[in-house]
Amino acid sequence: MKEAFTTASEKVTIVAKLSDDRLKLFITAECKSAGSTISKGDLVSLLVPHVPGDLLNLGVLDDIAVHLSKGEKVEDRRVVKGVEPEAGADARLVFLVKRYAPKPPAQKSAPEENETCFLSLRDLHLFDNVKSGMVVARLYPPKSGKAGTDALGKPLPAKAGQPVKLQLDKTLTQRNEAEGALSYQAVVASTDGYLVEESGKLMVKEELAITGNVDFHVGNLEFIGQLVVKGDVLPGFSVSGVKGVTIIGAVQGGSVSSSQGSVTVKGFVFGGDTGKIVCRGDFSCITARQAQVEALGNITISKEAYDCTLRSQKSIVAEGGRLIGGQHFAVCGAHAQQFGNDVGHTTTIDLCSDVEMTTEYASLIVAIEAHRKTQQLLELHLGPYATNQTRLRLLPPDYRAKLERLLKKKRDVAESLVALLAKQSRLLGNAHSNSEFRVNFGKVMHQGVTIRAGGEKHVIQESLKGPGSIEYQPNEKKFVVGELKALTCTPAKTPAIEQPKVK
Repeated sequence: MKEAFTTASEKVTIVAKLSDDRLKLFITAECKSAGSTISKGDLVSLLVPHVPGDLLNLGVLDDIAVHLSKGEKVEDRRVVKGVEPEAGADARLVFLVKRYAPKPPAQKSAPEENETCFLSLRDLHLFDNVKSGMVVARLYPPKSGKAGTDALGKPLPAKAGQPVKLQLDKTLTQRNEAEGALSYQAVVASTDGYLVEESGKLMVKEELAITGNVDFHVGNLEFIGQLVVKGDVLPGFSVSGVKGVTIIGAVQGGSVSSSQGSVTVKGFVFGGDTGKIVCRGDFSCITARQAQVEALGNITISKEAYDCTLRSQKSIVAEGGRLIGGQHFAVCGAHAQQFGNDVGHTTTIDLCSDVEMTTEYASLIVAIEAHRKTQQLLELHLGPYATNQTRLRLLPPDYRAKLERLLKKKRDVAESLVALLAKQSRLLGNAHSNSEFRVNFGKVMHQGVTIRAGGEKHVIQESLKGPGSIEYQPNEKKFVVGELKALTCTPAKTPAIEQPKVK
């Protein structure tokens, strides 16, 4: 402590000391002559010239006066406490989206059998998707703080809040905004992607690269941009990249989709019971087994597709490979070195419209057939009452009620079938088919391969050696084997197909 001032009267001497932080004033007081009576007022009158009166602790001064009146010396009694300054708040950067951590916390590759976190590990949610124009963060400015007062009544300046050193790349911009009386700077994304901080700089990246497998370390992925997986997609997991997906490894029972781009798998694809690949662009892989693929672009198989269901709004091409087994739907034709195999593994190629190649249409056909089978079963149960209900009143009440329930179900099924057929008619009314229906084979078209087009079916009776083409001629409703011709893709409006009436 440092001495602040010394003051005295005829009765008492006071030495005041100030604490190092200037917030406390201590006094040492002593009577000049024994037997003197000292009052609180005597002390106040000596201190007020040096200290504002409203800061003095009058209770402490009253106690000091009592001790002095007894002839006792008072040492280092605190008589004033100042007002501590309030430091200003530092600038705050508040994120409104979850940033991506390239190295997430380590997780077990799979939960134990008795654990309950199995589903949550599939949905780790490592980041938020960011759209162009989205506010990803708010930067609140530092505050100046509130000044204090020292023990002598002099102002104590407040420490100002510290600014945030914010570095942004060109994918982020700042603009001034306010919410009521609170102003801040909004950090705005100028592109789609995910928010990440690299070397102290914030940025939005349009391509997300996963260095390992898509498994319990990563969980399911749904990304607004281009997605690259440098490992495998394991069973039960799904990845989606709006602008495209590239899998450097394999797809082992997982699902992959892209609503705007293509899907490329550098390794093999095993679909299994749950795996599926859907994309708006092209799809390509080296080999595929039991894969379910639907692409609005071309499907390209480098080596082999075995027991797959391939659906392409353009062409299915395995120019140097084989299509063995499975069912393949293509609008603009199919080309492979080999179709089927020498053991008669069932292989089907459907040359169809852009509507008929979709999974939606396939599900619709299944539903229509199920309704028709249900109708037939109901008619068998009802017997003559299916068409003649006049004799129902002659039946026993319980049996009549049972038949009436079956008749109501028959009417409901008929109404539902009419709706399904109307939907089929609407879909086919907007369908487009290729101007040519052609399947090309480079080496061999094995016996047993089935080609369907225009409602007609052609089964290969004896294996054909290539190169060659099998064309469907719609005017003559027949298939013709000839020299190899290149596939063409010129879809045109499909002629309307008259739907059968429902009884």
